[in-house]
Formats: sequence, C-alpha cells, structure tokens
Amino acid sequence: MKLGAKFPPVTVFYDGAEYWLADGFHRVRAKESIGQPIICAEVWLGSRRDAILFSAGANTIHGFQRTNEDKRRVVERLLKDSEWNQWSDNAIAKKCGVSNTFVGKLRHQLSPTFNGWKSKTRRGIDGRVINTHKIGQKRNSSRM
Repeated sequence: MKLGAKFPPVTVFYDGAEYWLADGFHRVRAKESIGQPIICAEVWLGSRRDAILFSAGANTIHGFQRTNEDKRRVVERLLKDSEWNQWSDNAIAKKCGVSNTFVGKLRHQLSPTFNGWKSKTRRGIDGRVINTHKIGQKRNSSRM
C-alpha cells in the first residue's frame, strides 16, 4: 500500500445516517497505519444488519484466507440471530461460504445452550418456509 499497490474498494452500507463497513477491515486498518485517511469504497444502501450479512460471505474467494475459527464465528453469528437461525443449514452455508454439514454440526453443538431453535420451520435458499418438525423421526410403519 505504501508503494502504491492498487487494492479493491472496501464495501460499506449506508442507512441514511451511518456508514457500516462490511468488507475491507484489514485494508482500512492498513490505510490508517500508514497515515492515509482516505480509502476507495463501494457504498450500498442498507442497514447494519445488511452489512453483517454481507460480511458473513466476505473473504470466501479473496483477501486473507479465513481460518476455521473465522468460519465458526461467522456461522455462529447467524445461528444466534433470531431471524437468521430460522434459515436452513444450506441457506446459511451458502451465505457464509461453508458446507451445510458444518452449519448442521454447529447448530447441533449450540442447541443445548441456546433456546432460539425451538422453531419447527426453516427458510430455504429459495425463500420457501419448510416444516422441519418431523425430520429425524421414525415413520409410522402402519402408514406404509
């Protein structure tokens, strides 16, 4: 950066009052560390939640490679949210750039300590609400 290397713009969401940094935290810190307060930004209209959701998938294909702890932290953030934990494992996995088995494993590990997963529905990638109440239960053999 000091030598003039070009970096992609950071991604920011603007809600009409505040700017919320969604991607480019390391670039902002690097600019600050060399005394350059100005950085190129791509600005989207949206809320803090929009920025958080966008950041869940940041660095999946560029930037610093995410560690397993980074992946875990971002999936946990969605799973602990009252709206996003209603999403299917597949929808969360797609947004976070991880496997749906990783999300499922984390959901299962966290469920005994978090009461937010009592819902019997999940929202799929396509937006449809799916009844998951009977998933994992044995079928009644008299109905076969």
